[in-house]
Amino acid sequence: MTVSIQKILLADRLPTLPQVALRVIELAQQCEPDLDALILAIKADPSICSRMLVTVNSAMFGLKQRVSSIEVAVPILGVNLVRTLVLGLSLSGCRAGAAQLRQARRLWRCSVTQAVCAELLAAKVASADPAVWFLAGLLLDIGRLALLCGESSSYAQLVDRCDDLEDLIRAEEQEFGCTHAIVSRELCRKWALDDLVTEAVAHHHDVVDHSEPTNGPVMADLMDAMRLSSRIADYLERLRRGMDADFQPICEELCQIWGHDPASAVAMLVDIDERVAEVATMFGLDVGEAVSIDGLSIDGLVQQAESALLELAVQGQIEAAVAARRAEAAEQELGRAKEESQELMKQVSFDPLTGALTRRGLLEALADRIDECQRRGRCLGVVFMDLDRFKSINDTFGHKLGDELLTRFVRVIQSSIREEDEVFRYGGDEFVVTFSTTNEAILARMAERIRRYVEKLRLNSHPDLAFTSSMGLVIVTPADFHAVAAARVLEEADNAMYIAKKAGGNQVAMFRLSGGAMLPYDAANILASVVAGDEPESN
Repeated sequence: MTVSIQKILLADRLPTLPQVALRVIELAQQCEPDLDALILAIKADPSICSRMLVTVNSAMFGLKQRVSSIEVAVPILGVNLVRTLVLGLSLSGCRAGAAQLRQARRLWRCSVTQAVCAELLAAKVASADPAVWFLAGLLLDIGRLALLCGESSSYAQLVDRCDDLEDLIRAEEQEFGCTHAIVSRELCRKWALDDLVTEAVAHHHDVVDHSEPTNGPVMADLMDAMRLSSRIADYLERLRRGMDADFQPICEELCQIWGHDPASAVAMLVDIDERVAEVATMFGLDVGEAVSIDGLSIDGLVQQAESALLELAVQGQIEAAVAARRAEAAEQELGRAKEESQELMKQVSFDPLTGALTRRGLLEALADRIDECQRRGRCLGVVFMDLDRFKSINDTFGHKLGDELLTRFVRVIQSSIREEDEVFRYGGDEFVVTFSTTNEAILARMAERIRRYVEKLRLNSHPDLAFTSSMGLVIVTPADFHAVAAARVLEEADNAMYIAKKAGGNQVAMFRLSGGAMLPYDAANILASVVAGDEPESN
């Protein structure tokens, strides 16, 4: 029997969104979202408000001062993360029939895992918004939940008959005339989500052909991430259920497409476990026992008890209650909160360990610097760098020394640049430096000076240890600013750093934007003029 997709989409127990969530989606997708209107929309649902405050006050944000109002929480979370939380909180109230609870719980467990995988993969792409990728991962299998709710008896039996995902997709087409991915797509369209998320959700099971043209690198990266997130979630679920599971294809994809080596690919699964635990806490879940992956014990990895998974509904369905508030009182409260939010935003703008700026505002700051250099006719330099063999140092001497090294590394960088230049911690031991001047040769000399300063760095606790850094420098002159964007410059600097690292490390790979192309920068004479006696400060 073939069931029409229209019937599925009209099922009584289909995942639905309250008016508050629909309004948040509408506001979040505007070119310039109105934060005041967004705050007023969220405040119409006390349950969502309370979960927002719990989230922003959690350890994930590490704020020193507790946030007590939604007016402060929304600017800190950001528009896309607010949309993701509202959608997740709204959809988590969807329940299947009593006979299908086991399958519904399994689906939600996989959905959370997919969302966490997608968020981690977003960190590998400079132009990616982790909140958008997290949302796409969360919605990948919403079509399966819709089929389970709308056609609960037949779909539950169909799932039990299938041995793997390929069998399930074939069975769905035969039984319902469409796959769960198509149902997911139609739900995203029904909720007016943006095309980027909708198309990634619709095609996350398609065969990958990287030779075919796509809708751009952002879409291609997101679709690759969705496919891999689905496979990782399925792999972990099979481990949990004691079934055969092959990690090799996943490891190969992580290495070939996402820049991992086999050891870091396994380490990523450990990271997934930690993030799943954080998300589980945010949604009021209790993480279960550990899963063994290739001999490694990973605490809490999707080993959640079935009774705890039922609580993914955030301890009950979201009540669509509209709390009317007087507009005048809301505006007064918003005015008071804006001053408080400015101070709190300063806290989240700086890395607590090193004192460097955080990645949160990097692209925006870089775009502002590009505009400034273009107006003033100055040359821009962007350096992407990391410490050579930092992981080995951490593993050998411990995280305490690693933290001390990162702190000193930033101090050395800051001592090598000027007060108006900026240092950002991109992640782990990766940092980005932006500076500008009227002479591009000065940019090359400054980058080389940082490298030399790092080479001379010593720690009092281990004076016999020497450290080096791999650096990628991109120089943009006034003639080429018209053809450059912040994300492009950052990506090219990252690529240059890996060129320096592959060449043996402890060097600067320099490139210059010329006519839209990145060309190697001949800096031999410039670097030879660096003053040999220019020493860094001692520890």
